[in-house]
Amino acid sequence: PAKAAAPTAALGAPAKAAPKTTPKVIRLVLWCHAVMERFGLRGLSPVDAGVKHVLGCFDGAVPESEEAAALRARCPDLLRLVQRAYRHAVKLTVDAAIVMTVEDLWAAAECEAIFGELAAMADLNRWYVGPVGSPAWAAAMGHKTPKLFGLRRGEGSEGPGSQLLTLREEAATVGSWSGEIVRAVWAAQVVELIFAANDDDERYSIQAQPRLLRNLAVQAAAPPLGYPAFTSTPRLCALALGGGGQ
Repeated sequence: PAKAAAPTAALGAPAKAAPKTTPKVIRLVLWCHAVMERFGLRGLSPVDAGVKHVLGCFDGAVPESEEAAALRARCPDLLRLVQRAYRHAVKLTVDAAIVMTVEDLWAAAECEAIFGELAAMADLNRWYVGPVGSPAWAAAMGHKTPKLFGLRRGEGSEGPGSQLLTLREEAATVGSWSGEIVRAVWAAQVVELIFAANDDDERYSIQAQPRLLRNLAVQAAAPPLGYPAFTSTPRLCALALGGGGQ
């Protein structure tokens, strides 16, 4: 007898449920977590290790341990994935600390925004999450990545913090000068400086008529009336002094 054809999925049928996570995968995830948060801390908890530990892991400095060395030698791709997951977790933690309370973390509806942000960060063409000022950060800016997030260590009295850059259009005003007006300003400047002998750097005539950008027009005049267009870096030179010294 002829075999019956396999039934085809009907339109609108529910999608298959995602496969359950196996114990082996769970153990691998917990082991990778321990590489970042346990093995290299020498008995300290991540809380006791402090912000310095978070900044170091975010920048790619995995705590040194035998397990971390093994992961780096045997599976560098997995190590990069672990570092990426850590950085994304830090980004989501910062967001949750700003806009959510502890009670919100137990509400599924409140966490949907966090899960949506996590899915959005998976798109490397739209997000870069990594060390501020690194070559990868500069490359992401050069590629006009819409959003960049990183941690900064802070210098002096400024403590550690986060930095978020968003690419957006910025309106700018562009104007033009009439050549006759600029030459008239320069002619008036000649009269004032040479014939009236008024060489005060803060004289009123420079500040007058702001709509004409008179201050910029005066500075743009050719020396000695205006300011030089180019300046050189400081240079050391030897000067002959009396008595043979220099």
